[in-house]
Amino acid sequence: MHGCAKSISASATMAECLSFRGVSAGYGETVVLENLSLSLAGGGTLAVLGRNGVGKTTLLATVMGHTTRHAGAIAFNGQAIESLATYRRALLGIGYVPQEREIFPSLTVDENLTVAARAAHGGRWSMERVFELFPQLGNLSASARTLHFDPKSPHPMKAAAALGFDSPEKNTR
Repeated sequence: MHGCAKSISASATMAECLSFRGVSAGYGETVVLENLSLSLAGGGTLAVLGRNGVGKTTLLATVMGHTTRHAGAIAFNGQAIESLATYRRALLGIGYVPQEREIFPSLTVDENLTVAARAAHGGRWSMERVFELFPQLGNLSASARTLHFDPKSPHPMKAAAALGFDSPEKNTR
């Protein structure tokens, strides 16, 4: 992919939220993304489609800083992030929800969100906002000791944990 079509709903005056300019990245010396350029306006949507093995996951891993960048620039809200550590990118508000079930199944919903809140350090989300966005979690958390979800369905707990939170002291229910 060498460019990105603008969303028909995106305003021409919206600032770029995420941009890749001539990015080549991969794993070690292996280049998976080559000379990739794209931009995503704030509030916009970008669909990345392709068959297995064409670099969709590598693109997301590159946004998070999990790959080796060989060339190009990556910016988030106008700030260069290509040299930032993964945790610094997360502190800027970049989150990634992988397909795997990377939660603590022996913990309650509240306990899992508290772990995520401590890792986020100053996010924009409170527990109350998360439960508004994912009401099924709010209904579970009062009595759930462990989490049991269909392994083939999307997991709301992971998405909620990726949001980041305000300080843990503010996350009381």
